[in-house]
Amino acid sequence: MLKLLLEILQSQDFYGISEEIEIAKGRNAIPKSMTQALNQAKRHIFWQSRKR
Repeated sequence: MLKLLLEILQSQDFYGISEEIEIAKGRNAIPKSMTQALNQAKRHIFWQSRKR
């Protein structure tokens, strides 16, 4: 069951769906590369625009 959930989360970006998905996708993770930092910033921007 957990393996299936992880595969579903990895299949798409799922920007701004719910707070639980944001955490699972790495909202609080420390980026290790510029690509990860850009993706995390993009995720944050989508999440903030959803809250308004």
